[in-house]
Amino acid sequence: MSSHFDYNNSSNYYLNVNPMGALSSLSSVSYSGGADQAFNAMLQCHSESIYETSARLLFMAVKWAKNLPSFANLTFRDQVILLEESWAEIFLLSAIQWCLPLEKSPLFSIANIPDGTDHSSDIRVLNDALNRFRNTGVDPAEFACLKALALFKPEARGLKDVNRIEHMQDQAQLMLLQHVKAHNPTNPTRFGKLLLSLLSLRIISSDKIADIYFQRTIGSTPMEKLLCDMFKC
Repeated sequence: MSSHFDYNNSSNYYLNVNPMGALSSLSSVSYSGGADQAFNAMLQCHSESIYETSARLLFMAVKWAKNLPSFANLTFRDQVILLEESWAEIFLLSAIQWCLPLEKSPLFSIANIPDGTDHSSDIRVLNDALNRFRNTGVDPAEFACLKALALFKPEARGLKDVNRIEHMQDQAQLMLLQHVKAHNPTNPTRFGKLLLSLLSLRIISSDKIADIYFQRTIGSTPMEKLLCDMFKC
């Protein structure tokens, strides 16, 4: 099945990139006030909405990365490599951030995903990860730092500017630590819990994430092609 999804038609799902003090270079993501109701209503319509929502969330995640000055200053090849290496984690972080305010989380429910029983164990793992983030009460600034940690992977093969990317990863980790110390000074284990929460998203391979959330939308089109199309928008 080929995708006719309009990535630019995002009137109810647009990004606001808001500087947050020391986190300004990472740019936290917030969503339009009316989007919560539109998002919830869309998920109630029919099963295909799950896949449209997934595509929209991935598009917003890619746009978030493009809006990072530190990412935009990398070579185009390094940007592409980092996106290909990190898209699944950034997508899941964006999906979890969307789902946290909702009483029910259709994106992580077997009952709401056609053929979900084929991936029942994977979806249960993702739902456990969602509950971990929910119980921790991850805030927007922490989500921004975790997305940056997922994005800047100096160990990815083929990178040209490894040192700069490693520096950005270190900076994201330092910003997360400083934010946690400033806002949760009586919870010394929170920083470690946040890093473990990020690691929990790596249990399910990116191929399986693509299978669950995007295969019905893009068919045999490689995820690299979808990411490239989104990156050019």
